[in-house]
Amino acid sequence: MLVGVIVECFMENSSANSTSLPRLVVVKSSGGGGLGDSIRTLVTGIDYALKSGRSLHVDWSDGLYGPVGENVFDRFFELTDLHVTPSLGDQLARTDVYPPAWQGHLDSAMKDLWSQHFTSWNRQAAQECLSFDQTNLSFPQGVLVMWDFDSFFSGPSSFADARQLLKRHLRPSESIRTEVDRFVAAQGVDPLIGLHIRNSREAQAGGKSVASDRLLKKALQVSRQYTNARFLICTDNGATLEQFQKALPRTVVRPKPLPPPGEAIHLVDYGPSAYEKTCDALIELLLLSRCDALIYPAASSFSLCSALISDIPEHNLFPVANSPASPVARLRQRLRSSARRILRPFR
Repeated sequence: MLVGVIVECFMENSSANSTSLPRLVVVKSSGGGGLGDSIRTLVTGIDYALKSGRSLHVDWSDGLYGPVGENVFDRFFELTDLHVTPSLGDQLARTDVYPPAWQGHLDSAMKDLWSQHFTSWNRQAAQECLSFDQTNLSFPQGVLVMWDFDSFFSGPSSFADARQLLKRHLRPSESIRTEVDRFVAAQGVDPLIGLHIRNSREAQAGGKSVASDRLLKKALQVSRQYTNARFLICTDNGATLEQFQKALPRTVVRPKPLPPPGEAIHLVDYGPSAYEKTCDALIELLLLSRCDALIYPAASSFSLCSALISDIPEHNLFPVANSPASPVARLRQRLRSSARRILRPFR
């Protein structure tokens, strides 16, 4: 009789301990990507957490967006209508972690853990080592860690799906919203065309910038559709800003410190703190989303997130590519993407 009571108590305690550990998706910032990449990763994490019935934790403590070691995510956003785990403090000793490289390192930055495993950047290798396959909803491990967004955004309905997820589950902080509302109210009632221009060596190397003449041509074309339209210009390059201000008749700019020519705002120390630069970036991203139309580099994650967060009709979104892709090139890209998805489970 006594043995039965002891066994029953042990089982109850084991069950309580098991249920007290949340099933988690931990979303890390990559340490090298910009704000747009991190928001796209967040969208992917939200989608996976909802589909798999897990709680979500977002870790922006790697120093890219604020002081190193301080998780500043909550200073920029709040998550709504989701199961959220605010801190990993009680989870750090867990052994049910996947990928296994994160075992004992849940509080580490992705860039620091990556440097322990690799000497040069290889996105596919980093995904396989430091991120889980977001197409698999049946992982038995309790804690899953991710930093990438490729699988979600390769889907045919990713734009519409991401818009719904962002609208329902992500809300900018009150201080950010207040600054955006103040700036928009000061612009009056004339139509506003958002124009995002990236001109840094990092953007060029990653294929995320577009030649100025292509963007300017599209801007002049779109302006003919609007009476008394003005352009809200957001850029990372002072010379580029001057060029477009001279070429376009009516422009609006939110003043901010700009980096040295050719440098990426989020990857160089030129004055403002990481937190201040992130505030400026998020405010501009949201200002672009409040425009009547939006012109942007097609491959820019920052631009894409402005479009996703916006209510701008798709016919007023104008992504501009560096050069039009041929039908054959588009087919080859689709085949490569399909092959990667099919072969990934066998690697």
